[in-house]
Amino acid sequence: MKYRNEYSMDDAIKAFLDKFNLTQDFTRLQIDSIWRKTMGLTISKYTKKTVFAHGNLIVYVTNPVIKKELFIGKSAAIALLNEKIGKNIVKTIEIR
Repeated sequence: MKYRNEYSMDDAIKAFLDKFNLTQDFTRLQIDSIWRKTMGLTISKYTKKTVFAHGNLIVYVTNPVIKKELFIGKSAAIALLNEKIGKNIVKTIEIR
């Protein structure tokens, strides 16, 4: 039996996030999680924190060698993150 107010789980979660203005916070957490999973254990270990705002991802890295490698591969990292997220949301990455 189908109900009138039947939603998919995806639509229900999006409606919940929109209603309580949590979309930006969820996006920030999602990007941080994807960064740590995608970049691997070594880079994740030396990543102090990530900050995402207005399409700009700022990554604080404690190791200078890792910082240099990330600086060289920024465009590949942007493409990889956007592919994992499923949207073209990350425009730039700053390595600090």
